[in-house]
Amino acid sequence: MLEMPRTSSEEGTQWELGPFDPSLPGPLKFALDLDGEIIEGVRFNRGYSHRGVERLFEELPWVSHLPLTDRIDSESASSYELAYCLAAEELLRITPPARAVWIRQVLEELTRIACSLSFLAKMANSVGASTAVHFILRDRETLLDLFELLTGQRFTFHFLCLGGVKGDVTDGFMERVLQACEKISIRIKEYNDLH
Repeated sequence: MLEMPRTSSEEGTQWELGPFDPSLPGPLKFALDLDGEIIEGVRFNRGYSHRGVERLFEELPWVSHLPLTDRIDSESASSYELAYCLAAEELLRITPPARAVWIRQVLEELTRIACSLSFLAKMANSVGASTAVHFILRDRETLLDLFELLTGQRFTFHFLCLGGVKGDVTDGFMERVLQACEKISIRIKEYNDLH
């Protein structure tokens, strides 16, 4: 929605556009510098959906912070968990076991792929490619099933902890990971073919 011009000068007019965001995960607001009908410059502000996590971190004991990191971005919850764990482990001089590091890495790579698929689906949706959206979300569901198998959750896992992870992989988990990755690598050609 266009608002009234905020400022006007000899150089041109500045218009505020937003906040809005029909397809991206967070609200966005643009400040457009106009010269007549020509856009001379654009500045944007992100983060209009502040969750107050920083303030909660200030008020709560540090051991209570880890579950909050999941809620910063539910699409890539484990990435925020890992960042917090790595920082705290470095400060506390904790070295997690090699197997826990390996499990964390597998979870992070799967999260990265799931986030990429989610972004691709949102972009396809924003240009009206609904068939591509369904194809992509079908494959993302496979990854969400793997998250559920490993952590018991599909979005906000709270699976990492200081010094490691809360559980080991189940039998057949890695085989399913390899199958899912192989299937998605084949499907990428399908996504590219859907113009």
